[in-house]
Amino acid sequence: MQAVGSSPSRICSTRKRATIRTSGTTPAGSTRSPTFSGVPVGATENIFVYLASAVGLHLISPPEFMQAVAEGNDPPAQTVAQFHDLVAGKKIKVLVYNVQTSTNITEDLKRQATQNGIPVVGVSETLQPIDATFQEWQDAQLLTLQNALNANALTH
Repeated sequence: MQAVGSSPSRICSTRKRATIRTSGTTPAGSTRSPTFSGVPVGATENIFVYLASAVGLHLISPPEFMQAVAEGNDPPAQTVAQFHDLVAGKKIKVLVYNVQTSTNITEDLKRQATQNGIPVVGVSETLQPIDATFQEWQDAQLLTLQNALNANALTH
């Protein structure tokens, strides 16, 4: 069975682009980039947990912070302070945030990251743009993340 709007050549093209960006696979079958494997990153919400793991990034954000934001709650003060320390100390190389969840705390972290020269990447839970295919949407998110990691590697 073939997905609607997916020709064999389009599927092959998407797979080829993914292979170019991330080479090698782990025993679990997830694709990882040897260049960025283990790179510490931060995320304001747990939407990014699985993707970070799949591409081999080391997500070091306080889990309680990410969970609280995902549930629409204020994160515990201690985790906010921990996250600010990660950003101020440039312990993360990229900050990932959910474009669909914005709070004063997450906006403040984004500003702080930008001021500290840390690339900020938005990800979404739904197709963006709305007329994109699933593959185009995911490919664009991965490309944006890769570009941010590349930019950080060039400047640090």
